[in-house]
Amino acid sequence: MGSDYRLHTLGWKAFQDLCLAVAQECLQRPVQRFLPSHDGGRDGAFVGTMHSGNSAGSSTIQCKFTSLPNSNLTLSQLSDELGKIPALAAQNLVEDYVLMTNHPVSGVASAQIEKAFIEAGAKRCRILGADWVVSQIDESARLRMLVPRLYGVGDLSNILDERAYEQAKMILSSMGDDIRKLVVTDAHRKSVLAINQHGLVLLLGQPAAGKSTIGASLAVGAADIWGCLTVKPTSPMELRERINPHEKQFFWVDDAWGSTQYQKAVTDTWNQVLPHIAAAIKNGSKFLFTSRTYIWQAALRDLKTGALPLLTKSNVTIQVEKLTSNEKAQILYNHLKFGDQPQSFRTQVKPYLPDVVASDFFLPESARRLGSQLLTSHLAKTRAGLVNFFVNPSDFLQETIRTLTADSQAALALLFISGGRVASPILDCPEVALATKAFGVTSASLRTAVIDLGETLSLHVQDQTGPYWKFKHPTISEAFARYVADNPELVELYLRGAAPSLLVNEVVCPGIQLQGSFVVVPSTFYGLLAERMTACTASSLTAFLSTRANADFAAILLKLRPELLECDIYFHWRVSEYPSADFMARMQKFGLLPEQKRKEVAQAFAEAILERADASVLEDDELMTVFTEDERVQIFDAIEDKILNNLAAHVDRTREQWERSTDPDSHFEELSMDVRDFARRFAPNRELEITSQLKGLVQSAVFDMQEDYSGSASSNAPVGSGMASDGPSAAIFRDVDD
Repeated sequence: MGSDYRLHTLGWKAFQDLCLAVAQECLQRPVQRFLPSHDGGRDGAFVGTMHSGNSAGSSTIQCKFTSLPNSNLTLSQLSDELGKIPALAAQNLVEDYVLMTNHPVSGVASAQIEKAFIEAGAKRCRILGADWVVSQIDESARLRMLVPRLYGVGDLSNILDERAYEQAKMILSSMGDDIRKLVVTDAHRKSVLAINQHGLVLLLGQPAAGKSTIGASLAVGAADIWGCLTVKPTSPMELRERINPHEKQFFWVDDAWGSTQYQKAVTDTWNQVLPHIAAAIKNGSKFLFTSRTYIWQAALRDLKTGALPLLTKSNVTIQVEKLTSNEKAQILYNHLKFGDQPQSFRTQVKPYLPDVVASDFFLPESARRLGSQLLTSHLAKTRAGLVNFFVNPSDFLQETIRTLTADSQAALALLFISGGRVASPILDCPEVALATKAFGVTSASLRTAVIDLGETLSLHVQDQTGPYWKFKHPTISEAFARYVADNPELVELYLRGAAPSLLVNEVVCPGIQLQGSFVVVPSTFYGLLAERMTACTASSLTAFLSTRANADFAAILLKLRPELLECDIYFHWRVSEYPSADFMARMQKFGLLPEQKRKEVAQAFAEAILERADASVLEDDELMTVFTEDERVQIFDAIEDKILNNLAAHVDRTREQWERSTDPDSHFEELSMDVRDFARRFAPNRELEITSQLKGLVQSAVFDMQEDYSGSASSNAPVGSGMASDGPSAAIFRDVDD
């Protein structure tokens, strides 16, 4: 026997899914699945026989699962299956009867079973035991990628080379025990297809939807099937620096445009890196991005996607939270079956699990929490209690945090003020001293609490820099942020203990509404906050003042860092994509921009509008506040002559900025939209004439550019078609409390 995949731990439904995936991979033909409660003795079916798809008849696949390791299969255990053969034979459904099982099967038992099934009416019978199933898994990297739970239960050293094996261990450590509970959803199958065909996938979803889980399984699969080494950059510039044109790489970027809040400054940097990503994809590297949906929608307004058009393709952008009822049920089953809940708890909640699956508020992270004793201590084990647990997950999590011991709260505080990452082993440091003092505990008890919270609220992982502790899930950090926000004493702890680079990306001033921000700094702490921030870079401070500060705090910080208002003003592309433009406009709104600087900014904005046909300034009311009324009138009067009557010059200018790896058609999209907006607003009677003239000029330019267009190659790596199953979810929970 080959690798030990511990198939007995999968559960009956997951084993059935595995068997049908194995069958389809071996047959290279579609395999049909049947509803678990109405299968008529058939878990799956295919046309023809195992060796030929030309037969007019149909064959049957039946799966036999045992949760007992090393339990040999005998004929007496198959009495139910044997009794259904005559009816199947009468319908010509047993050209082949294929029994797949995780039982070991002896040669003698196999012969007895095959003989009995043929005598009952099957034309042929094949018994495929645990040895055969394991051998198929060992031989097929593609199969392992399509059923990634196998990475969590098998010995990776048998299938990966040493370097890839070490990387895979680090990736799996970031998932903890979750890889063993992973369910292959339609989103996962689409992700495998996208990464194969296009070299890029963007996973979108709300918090706790399972984006990182799919990401980790794809990363391990990339090491297995393509031999790609995974790189997890934390910034766009790090990604650019780590691209190696001589090596196949798999880049996994979690929360690319902000973890809980949109970071516009980061998006501006991504615009510089997107052409490098396009080139790397062409050379065979693969890229996985994840983002919360609301953050991606905000980033999309600022990203120059023309440099990487794949980002906007529907078959590359995948919504993770769109789960079928059957997928929800299997996710819930796995977390309950393999969590630490006692059998009595599982028995009590079992009748209400179909109601949970039917809820529109179902999230995989909530299912994980339901499988944890620590995170369900306040749960009412009723239908209403379970449904409410999924409807209001943050409320339950916050209640859990509020009722934790002081040691455990100090442990979470340490992670929080350390930006969600604490090196292991935990050494004495200023952050530990702050956390222990705030909660009145010792450093020894804090360390013990971090360990005790493992796999529930904290997680021990490792990367190239070594082992460290982090929050089990980002939503735990958010829940603790809400806890901090409700306690002024903890706000001060956070301001004094957190790194300044963390503060500028997390806190907001009163009156600022920013989705994902929970720590609001009272005015009494403005001085402390400004003092802590003064060491930050100018770019991070201007970003903070543009999006997170009110006028009172901005005035305090500018007294400490007056040079922030002295930055150079220049815009090479759309003004709205420059953080410095937002900063200057916001300071003008606050009444903090000196008149001489205002005039300089206004002149730069006017040049962008009239010389580069940039309509983004006119579309942003805050940017327009930089102009006086007279300046506005002068600009508006010049638009028709400088832009609408000068289209050929603007097309030529835009063409000169083209890079050969960019699709020529998409290169002119911004100019076309801007000219249409200018015409609609300033020459409505000529709109059709102007847009038609521009279209002709662009088509002529694109035709000439096509000869130099280098295009972008797509990956030819194979991918399985996958098989979605459906059916009554209640049947899945039949043995959840065994």
